[in-house]
Amino acid sequence: MSKPQGLSGFPEYLPSQQLYFNALKNIIIHSFESVGYTPMETPAVEKVTTLLSKGGIDQEVYVVKRYQDQTAEHAELALRFDLTVPLARYVAQHYSELVFPFRRYQIAPVWRGERAQAGRYRQFYQCDIDIIGEETLSLEHDVEVLMVLKQTLLRMGLEKFEIALNHKAILIGFLQVLGIDDQHLTIRVLRIIDKKNKISRELLNAELGECITQNQVQAINKLFDLKGTHTFLLSSLKELAGDNALFLQGIKELESILALAESFDCLNVITLDLTLARGLAYYTGIIFETTLNDYPQLGSIASGGRYDNLAQNFSKKNLPGIGMSIGLSRLFAALVQKQEAVSSASPALAMIAIQERSALTTYSSLANFLRKEGIFIELYLEDKKLAHQFKYADKKKIPFIITANQEEIASGQWVLRNLALHKEERFSQESLLAFLKSCDQ
Repeated sequence: MSKPQGLSGFPEYLPSQQLYFNALKNIIIHSFESVGYTPMETPAVEKVTTLLSKGGIDQEVYVVKRYQDQTAEHAELALRFDLTVPLARYVAQHYSELVFPFRRYQIAPVWRGERAQAGRYRQFYQCDIDIIGEETLSLEHDVEVLMVLKQTLLRMGLEKFEIALNHKAILIGFLQVLGIDDQHLTIRVLRIIDKKNKISRELLNAELGECITQNQVQAINKLFDLKGTHTFLLSSLKELAGDNALFLQGIKELESILALAESFDCLNVITLDLTLARGLAYYTGIIFETTLNDYPQLGSIASGGRYDNLAQNFSKKNLPGIGMSIGLSRLFAALVQKQEAVSSASPALAMIAIQERSALTTYSSLANFLRKEGIFIELYLEDKKLAHQFKYADKKKIPFIITANQEEIASGQWVLRNLALHKEERFSQESLLAFLKSCDQ
């Protein structure tokens, strides 16, 4: 008999951990819905041509084909590696049925062939919001997405985090000022710049030196070293921009977004990172990523940006948008370690323990009564001694046990035991309901 072992990078949780994971997911859902985002679902499997419509990608894609179909040389289907490409296909396909601006959220697993390590998985949950416009989409939506990100993290109990913000036009415009305007060279340089937090400055400069001049490398290093307030950084950028129209457009939009961010109450968590260069295949406007101050080793736990035309590979319609994704699986890996003890391994507020098997229908009637009133109740149905039932509830960290012997049942009384306080009280059925409702607020 082989030893059971799960696949590396495909996480699975114990019941108590799964309940905590679900609780975090519910917080995110509530936060998204509180500002008007509506849920949507796309299939886990898409056509390979759909997933690769944005060109080359860094992640390996898991293809899907029938086990019996051994003759197929090339798979036509694959597991989605993010939720944005399927969204593009969805919006183009259902364009006439949607109301624009289209505000959606999706919380679902994605799959990437990455090397599994702490906080990084091959299967992981993303929590996305996107606002898709029709021909135009105002910058106010960009700021709202930043506000929703802040609001969601605070609701999850996270207080120390930073949202690093930049604008794609600033990066490209800066490179144009340096004389780097070839599209392929620009992308190559941006990919190297995007490694700045992963490799040493010396190695980064060496890689840059393989494709651009030393003067250009030195100029990029000066951009790396620019530090200061938002006002100082924007002023410094204007001096660098000269008359480059793209560069100036990026600065202007960034100024507008920072001004709006104050009224949306999210300016205090925003820092400018003028070398942030992510999402090269998608983003055309602002780009941002979020890190937790107490868990720098996790890297970015949420990111996003503005794109000019989401569905350009699927539709002739111009559909600009702004989107954001929270990496729930990576975030959970940090938060579950922070928990001294993950809470109950059961969603039940109370468990009914059976003392008199002959009165099983009475116990089940109580369970039905409480459940109809919205109280989560587990009814222990195994024929075990009362002490065993108490140990079971204690192991699952169910807060209360409800039971009664023959005399108490006859008098309409129920005994409620608080497992944490080792305290018992007697209630009538109605007063028991009132007490449990007060605990379930």
